[in-house]
Amino acid sequence: MTISNNYQQTTYEPISNYTIKFMRNACANINCADSENSIANLIIEINCETDDKRTELYETAIILFEKYNCQTAKKIMKYLDSPLTAAEHTARYNKYAEEVYAKYNRKCIITGRVGKRCQAAHILGHAECSTNYERYDANNGIVLDAGIHICWDDNTATAIAVPDELNNIITFRANPKLSKEEILEQVPELLEPKIINITNPMTMKYFRLRYELDIAKIQNKSN
Repeated sequence: MTISNNYQQTTYEPISNYTIKFMRNACANINCADSENSIANLIIEINCETDDKRTELYETAIILFEKYNCQTAKKIMKYLDSPLTAAEHTARYNKYAEEVYAKYNRKCIITGRVGKRCQAAHILGHAECSTNYERYDANNGIVLDAGIHICWDDNTATAIAVPDELNNIITFRANPKLSKEEILEQVPELLEPKIINITNPMTMKYFRLRYELDIAKIQNKSN
């Protein structure tokens, strides 16, 4: 199986040389990764047991699977997303939250507030994520004021984010079905739309997935 060099120029970053070399070798010989044990051995061979290395490998596998339908990459993704214990979930969430806080300097991206009221919030909700990788990927996170966070997570699309991937912006706004009085009561910070620059392509991808779900919720509620 020949893999084009084009994927090295993709906006999915970072991908180190050793990871690219490993994935090329794995994909060149599909039989070397036919079983879960073989995949585990391959990962151990390149010292990929730390969180950072596992994340890097997972992101590389996503590229190869999405762009080239590489089944070896799909198996590696499955292996790296093995079930977690309750303690592991807690540890992963704490690490996720700290990474999200660091990305946004603990500042609400809508109000600009900083402080204890600001919380790490998933873009694509925890329940909507199909893998643990997505659930604990810091790219799938923003910082919101606690009040906005409640509206963001209320499962009724009170607050929605409209992605514009061409211009790398997100427009946060209240649900268009809400009246002015309802907006003032539930999410007054979004009485006027707020435009946020988002340059990370993975974060934009999560916003797009979230927006598709929110639009479906609004349409279903109208029917």
